[in-house]
Amino acid sequence: MSRLNAQVDTLFWFAAPDVSSAIGETPVYLRFLTQDQPADVEVSLPANGTFTPVTISIPSNSVDSINLSPFIAMIESPSANAVNTNGIKISATANINAIYELRSNTSKAVFSLKGQKGIGNEFYTPFQKNYATSVVSPGTNASIEIVATEDNTTVLITPRSNITGHSMNTTFSVTLNKGQTYSARDVNATGAVSLAGSIISSNKPVAVTVRSEEHTSELQSHHDLVCRLVLE
Repeated sequence: MSRLNAQVDTLFWFAAPDVSSAIGETPVYLRFLTQDQPADVEVSLPANGTFTPVTISIPSNSVDSINLSPFIAMIESPSANAVNTNGIKISATANINAIYELRSNTSKAVFSLKGQKGIGNEFYTPFQKNYATSVVSPGTNASIEIVATEDNTTVLITPRSNITGHSMNTTFSVTLNKGQTYSARDVNATGAVSLAGSIISSNKPVAVTVRSEEHTSELQSHHDLVCRLVLE
């Protein structure tokens, strides 16, 4: 029997998108599943010195959670076209699965984090192009969330739709330090023009999340993402 290890790791990076309060942004959890060894898990915000890391010890073959709701203002992307400090780092002493889960009564989403398979230097973003992406008020349009895993990371972004502060099909650069994030947010809520096919490249590894009212996921880097899209 074959075993898939693509989402089992000891290190995960994640940039949590902003979820509209109108559709429900809490509660939100990190879920962890251990394998055949126990694991000590630490959750930190490396770029935010005011956040005290949270640690838990999980027995082997077990499930445990951290409720991030009290920290929602620290972990969700606070603004577009700005360098922010909400990048989440998860480290473990043994292999685990990690899930970021929104469980609002009116809004639910699950991000199955990909560990170091989700860290890379080149990404192409998938978005649907048929439906409006913001149907509530206050709404949050589709976005691309980027988190740096090392200091002095230069990120080149080519959006396929106009985003806050930048025009479509025009490449621009952002410099991020470890744990810092950048949110590229679509200014257009219709489906006719979207961020589909936007390009993110960097000189050092980053992790990327895409978000819309219809689609939320963490990307894998160029080669893995292409394979995943073909399979789906």
